[in-house]
Amino acid sequence: MEGNVVPFCLPNRVSYAIEDLKHAWSVTSSAIRDWMLDGVLCAHASVPLMSAYKIREINEGGSIRLAKELCHYEGFVPLSRHHCQRLFRQGFLTLREFSSECGNHRYILPESSDDLIVNTGELIVLSNERMRFEAKYRRVSESTRNDGVAPPCFKSLNIDGETHYFGEMQTRILSLLHQAALRGEPWQNGKRLLQEAGSESFTLSNIFKHKPIWREIIESDKRGSYRLKGDFFPATKRE
Repeated sequence: MEGNVVPFCLPNRVSYAIEDLKHAWSVTSSAIRDWMLDGVLCAHASVPLMSAYKIREINEGGSIRLAKELCHYEGFVPLSRHHCQRLFRQGFLTLREFSSECGNHRYILPESSDDLIVNTGELIVLSNERMRFEAKYRRVSESTRNDGVAPPCFKSLNIDGETHYFGEMQTRILSLLHQAALRGEPWQNGKRLLQEAGSESFTLSNIFKHKPIWREIIESDKRGSYRLKGDFFPATKRE
C-alpha cells in the first residue's frame, strides 16, 4: 500500500573480523589481540569443507579406546589462548587436530591431507561470543546513547507506572534487539534471534507467553522480524 514503509531486513551476521570489532568497540587491534591472548575473548577460524577423522571414545570394560571415523567437516574451529600465542608470534598457525565449534567433538586430519593453515587476518569472533563479551564488560560505546542516557536495564522495566520483571532468556532477547538497534540493524529475524540467544523455542511469543506486556516493547513486521519500539528504541537510530 502506498505510503507504507517496508522494512529492509538484512540477515544477522554470524561472525565478525577484528576490524569490525575494532570500530564497533572503539578500541585498537592490539587490545583485541591481547584479550584473545589472555583468553578473555574467544577467537575462531573458519574451516572449508574437508575430510577429517572424528575421534570417538569407546568404553570397553572400563578401559577407553579411541576410534576414528572418516567424515566431512565444515564450520568454525575454536582457538585456545595457546593457539593465539603461536599465531600472533609466527603470523600463522598450522593445525592437524581441532575441535568442533561447540568443543563437543575432536577431529584429526588424514595423513594424506595438508595442514590446516590459519593466518592472523582470518581470525573471527562469533556472534554469540561478541554478545557474551559485551554483556560481561558492558562496553560504553555500544550501550550508551548519544545524549549520554544509559539504556534500559531489561531485567526490569517500568511501564505506565508498573514494574515488570523479565527472566534470563527474555532479558537476552531484549538486549540483543537493543544492541541491534544501536548497530543500525533494528529489524531482526525472529528465528535467528532465538538461536543467537541460545533458546530452543521456535517463537518469541513462547518465550514471553507469561509476559503479555512484551508486545508493548517489541514490534513485529508480521513477516517474522522484530525490533524494539517506542521509548525502548534508541532514538538516534530511529528510522
